Amino acid sequence: MLSSFENASTAKPGGTNGQNKPYEISSHIIWEAYKLVKASQGAAGVDAESIHKFDENLKDNLYKIWNRMSSGVISPPPGG
Repeated sequence: MLSSFENASTAKPGGTNGQNKPYEISSHIIWEAYKLVKASQGAAGVDAESIHKFDENLKDNLYKIWNRMSSGVISPPPGG
C-alpha cells in the first residue's frame, strides 16, 4: 500500500541514496506508529489536524513526518 512512501524513505546517514539525513529512521517504524494512533482514534496533534484529515493525504503526510524526523527537524517526546 505504501510502497512508494517506503521506497522514498530509506535514507542512510552520509547520503548513500542522495539524501543526507543525520538519523536513520525506518519507514516501517513510522507506519507502525501511524497504525497505533489510528487504532486508538488518536487525538489531533498540535496542528489540530484529525486522523481523518491526515488520512486524506496519507502517503505525503507519512513521508513528511519521516523526512522531518530523519533530518532532525522534529523529534518524538522523551520516552515516546
